[in-house]
Amino acid sequence: MPRARYGNLTAHLEAGLQVGSDVLAAQVRAATPAERETYGEAMTALWPLFDDYQATARPWEVPLVIIEG
Repeated sequence: MPRARYGNLTAHLEAGLQVGSDVLAAQVRAATPAERETYGEAMTALWPLFDDYQATARPWEVPLVIIEG
């Protein structure tokens, strides 16, 4: 996620999501360190290049956003 989008999400903690024809309201927040560990592993399982992306982004940490709704 480009930094501008991450900044926009964290500046506006409410988001709208659309799944098919369903539109849902959600809250957005940065993952805690414990969530980063848990969901980071899930991200790598879903998208194996996640670890490579993080490695090339160093020292910047790839944001992990939690969307709750």
